[in-house]
Amino acid sequence: MSQFDLKKKVITGVEGLIAQSEERINALSKEAYIEWLDVIYKTSINPITWGSCEHFLYIGEKNNRIRYELEEYLWRKCQLGGQLMKMRKN
Repeated sequence: MSQFDLKKKVITGVEGLIAQSEERINALSKEAYIEWLDVIYKTSINPITWGSCEHFLYIGEKNNRIRYELEEYLWRKCQLGGQLMKMRKN
């Protein structure tokens, strides 16, 4: 993902250890279900378990420099757009 200038927040496997047991996990009591969610999360962020995963989830953040430049560009464009609208009205 480095080609997109993103800062990695989280990368995790999805449906890893429970891929074949999803229905059984969903049928558990609320307390047991919450305990399993904790186990599933802790194992899903460990790269060792990713081989059993069907999908991955990547959460990243855009580089602030890019965000600032984009905001600056849009602000200037809006300012120019407002000036053009005024000129058209006159």
